[in-house]
Amino acid sequence: MKRIGILIALIALVVWLGSSRHVVQASALAAARPALAGQAGETSPYYVCEGRMCAEQSGCGVSQCGSDQDCGACDPYQRDECIYGRQWDWDDWSCTCSPPQCDPAGEQECAAQWGTWDSSNCYCDNPCNPRQAQILTSWQTDPYFIDCIDCGVGLFETSGGETWVQYCQDGRLWDDWESSYQNYYQDWSWNCFNWWWCWWLE
Repeated sequence: MKRIGILIALIALVVWLGSSRHVVQASALAAARPALAGQAGETSPYYVCEGRMCAEQSGCGVSQCGSDQDCGACDPYQRDECIYGRQWDWDDWSCTCSPPQCDPAGEQECAAQWGTWDSSNCYCDNPCNPRQAQILTSWQTDPYFIDCIDCGVGLFETSGGETWVQYCQDGRLWDDWESSYQNYYQDWSWNCFNWWWCWWLE
């Protein structure tokens, strides 16, 4: 009887130990669940900011960015519009688009050409671009007798002039001026054909 009692006690102890192990396992799982819940939002791979670049990282983690702009980088569309669209100066650090620094000589040349200077694009709009000059009017005097230089030959003078104009390509008057000349020549003249003049020359 004594052995039977010991056997029953051993069987009861084994049953109790088995049930205690299940309780410990259940408690461990219950404690692990909050830890797993705290990792929500993790992805593999994940992304973090490195400077102004959103860089991919291997393993599991929570992403800090989805694009370079989340890390302070400039919008590439705004950059292209500034450089290629407006042809302005782009600052990659501040992500700002500014008018270019124009050459003062270009602005002065534009004013000399009667153009309109666009400082935002350093461009001269509607310059004159003068066309070839043309004669507007001309005049000439009749021959004027000056003196005799030989028997029957006299010295004559004529004078004349022209008025010139030059227009811009859009029709604006660019310039106008006058030119004049004097011409001397010899020719037959009755004023120099008389007996006294011809006798004296002989």
